[in-house]
Amino acid sequence: MRALDTNIIVYHVLKDSVFWKRAAEIIKSVEEGEDVFVPLPVLKETLFELRRHAKGLSEIIDILVSFQ
Repeated sequence: MRALDTNIIVYHVLKDSVFWKRAAEIIKSVEEGEDVFVPLPVLKETLFELRRHAKGLSEIIDILVSFQ
């Protein structure tokens, strides 16, 4: 089982990096059933990064809800 890193999640959600395509491939493998885990520090870092890019809490919630 692999662990997801903050960068994979952020690159996939924000689509603003040259690494977005690879992040999307990793997320697709998770959607197709690959078992992964997200350590608590990664969740915290992800929320921090999204907060830097979002305009408010409601936008962060929208981003997270759209991330499946």
